[in-house]
Amino acid sequence: MKITVTGASGFIGNRLVDRLRRDGHEIRAVHRTPPPPERRGDGVEHVIEDLNDQEACRRVCRGSDRLYHLAAASGGAGFQRDRLQGLLNVRHSTQILLAACEVGVDRVLFAGSAMLANRDVTPDRIPGDTNFAPVPSGYMTEKFFSEQLWCAMGDSGAIETRVARLNHVYGPGRSIGGVAEGVTAAMCRKAVEAVRRGDNIIEIWGDGNQTRAFTYITDAVEGIERVMGMDSGAPAMVSSRETTSIDGLVDLIEEVAGVRFRRRYVSDSGTTSASHVLDHAGSRAALGWEPAVGIAEGMRWTYEWVRDQIDSSSARA
Repeated sequence: MKITVTGASGFIGNRLVDRLRRDGHEIRAVHRTPPPPERRGDGVEHVIEDLNDQEACRRVCRGSDRLYHLAAASGGAGFQRDRLQGLLNVRHSTQILLAACEVGVDRVLFAGSAMLANRDVTPDRIPGDTNFAPVPSGYMTEKFFSEQLWCAMGDSGAIETRVARLNHVYGPGRSIGGVAEGVTAAMCRKAVEAVRRGDNIIEIWGDGNQTRAFTYITDAVEGIERVMGMDSGAPAMVSSRETTSIDGLVDLIEEVAGVRFRRRYVSDSGTTSASHVLDHAGSRAALGWEPAVGIAEGMRWTYEWVRDQIDSSSARA
């Protein structure tokens, strides 16, 4: 099968391309910038395209049986403040879907967000409320709109669509530092830096009691594949059901690092609700599966990878 993956240089896209290639598919990996040299001889067709260009979207879709659309600007709480950058994701999520319809792709998958199933993110609307944003950030507003668009296109019979609602995907390979870092990588980085400084102080946004379910990268890729293979076009959540607080993440890092950290809590507007209430039972029923990697094991692998990356970078410097 000929498969196109957008966002192929990203944390999830990179691992998905590897999975699909091992499964024997012919892969076209779409990048915004050239991939590293070690990726170019892996038997994958690598193309550099700007998905804001409609003709570029047609080029990457042409000849494909299926398409996974993972390309998006994203990030943690800091990124959520930048409403404009998140909203701009809607341009290529719309154009790639229209292009896939035009050139005859059989089935397409959109990487959505499990937060759309959380009532704290999409509460009941007040009658007469004409505020454009249904959710508190540009990134989530785009996810909301794109999911609606893709499901509507599927319902119309124009193309087969699937939506994988991903939830806090983490693990080795995620960005260290910058807006795309995410809380798990951030806590690991802060821990390594605290040990290197010798003060063992970790800064935590909020009070540390915010509770989330985190999904390890291999489970996320497996879940995406299962959503693509579903008979139904209804959105399906890909998420661990095991919940952990931010303080709990630090507890796990302490066990791996063998260090007790001093926690400095910083009140910050970038933090969101204390907990997310999600329908894990419905997700398990829809997919006939649930993630296998526990948070303790996943955080151990993540911390060790982050530590090694920082140590290697320091040695090169």
